[in-house]
Formats: sequence, structure tokens, C-alpha cells
Amino acid sequence: MLSAMSWNTPHPPPIVAALLLALACGCDGEPTTIYVDPAVDLGDYTGGFVVEGDPEVHLGFYVEQLFADLDDGDECPVAWGLQGGTWTMPAIKTRGIGSPAIVHCTLITSSGELLGDVESESPLYLTPELFLEIQAFPVPVTHEPPNETEPIDDLYGQTATLWCSVTGPLEEVGESSVEVEIVEG
Repeated sequence: MLSAMSWNTPHPPPIVAALLLALACGCDGEPTTIYVDPAVDLGDYTGGFVVEGDPEVHLGFYVEQLFADLDDGDECPVAWGLQGGTWTMPAIKTRGIGSPAIVHCTLITSSGELLGDVESESPLYLTPELFLEIQAFPVPVTHEPPNETEPIDDLYGQTATLWCSVTGPLEEVGESSVEVEIVEG
């Protein structure tokens, strides 16, 4: 015989019953993860980076993750590279020039000695400020032949012209030069 107490026991609310049923039935298999991309409106974007404006080139160096423009009289650090040789590694920022680009740089002392001359096709990367850049472009620093194997200690403290030209894929060209002081870096 059933007691009166059992008839008066409240039943669980329907949501609790559904949850208990889901837990009891859902424990026998692996969970399934479903990724859903959010809706995105790109407006009039047609793809690709559009190069606009007149070509311009800025030379500098990164100092603690910040770009510092090179001005006449600034120091140009030269360091021994892990791959061998002595190098300066200026940052090159551009606008109005596409990527990849042909980058040509020279370093010539005020007395006319060509210390470095390099040209290569290089990708340029977009910065948050909407420049395209190379953060460190390797320019070798050695004496001219036949003295290219001689130490370069005598160059420290001398002034030189760092010149770079950047030519984009549509033949857009920009260049920049700055008078620098060669220092050991």
C-alpha cells in the first residue's frame, strides 16, 4: 500500500527532467565540436593590397620594436653577422610601391670607397601604419677589392652615404639616401 506521503512528493520541474534525461543519454559518445564562422561584411573589398600614391622610401632602424627614421648625421651600426662578414641592416619603409620589389642599396664613404652594394628581389610586408617594409635589409660592409678581407676598424667614425632604391612590380620606383656615421654595432 502506498503511503500518503509518496503521493504528495513534488515532481521535478520539466526542465530538470529534460536535463537529467539529456545527461543520461548523452554520456555514451564523444562530444562533437562544430565551428561556425561568423558572418563578415567586407563591403567593397575586392581582394589584394592596392598601392596608391607617389612612391616614397624611408630608411631607418628598429630600436626596441619601434621604427626610427635615419636623419643626416645619425649612426649606422655595423655588426659581425652570425652567417659571417660585417653587415648593416637598415629597415626600409615604402609607400606607393608594390611587393615583391627589387631593392638596391649601397654604402659609400665620403672619400668614395664602396663598402657595400647589394640588390635583391624581396617581399615587402604591410605595417599597421599602412607602409610596406623590410625590417632588416642586409647590406655587406667591407673594404673595396683588393682589401675586402682587411678589418674594417678604420671605418668606424667615418661618414658615408647609405642609398637605397626600391622598384615595385609595376615599375614604380622610389629612393632615399642619408649621410650616416659608421659605428660598431
